[in-house]
Amino acid sequence: MSRLEGDAKSAGGRVRSQATTTEDLTRQIVDTEASLRAMTTLRDRLQRLLATRPGKLSDLLDVERELARVQSQIDAQQSNLAVMRTRVSMSELTVAYESAPLAVAGDTFEPLTDAFAGFTGVLIRGVAIIITLIAALLPWAALIGLILWGLLAWRKRRGGRLFSKAPPPPPPPAAA
Repeated sequence: MSRLEGDAKSAGGRVRSQATTTEDLTRQIVDTEASLRAMTTLRDRLQRLLATRPGKLSDLLDVERELARVQSQIDAQQSNLAVMRTRVSMSELTVAYESAPLAVAGDTFEPLTDAFAGFTGVLIRGVAIIITLIAALLPWAALIGLILWGLLAWRKRRGGRLFSKAPPPPPPPAAA
């Protein structure tokens, strides 16, 4: 990676981003090997049982079926283990190189070019935010409008008053 950065600099460019990913198969390999050892031990015991145990034909057939199942699992795990070991020995490297001509030496106008390059994305994100806000507020606006409409209809039925008022008290008697 350091050589790649040096090569990019010598070509008048620079590495803008880099990423490294790995996949650790150690645990899977260890688990598969342990499972494989257990299955091999079971297979050996079943083979000894089949060779030394006299019994009914149905019992012997059951042991043979189990032996075939165990052997099938052993074969599958050996295949998986071989695939995992092959994956460990392989590495994948992807290099993407992009160069752009520089109008002015150095990074003088880089912030300006980055701003122009991001303009469309910022504009689209702003429109998306406005649409999201409208979608979020629309049901509330409909609910509030419905409530106001109901209050206005109720007020109209009550003669233009929202709440009924008690008649005003009579004026005090005039002093003579």
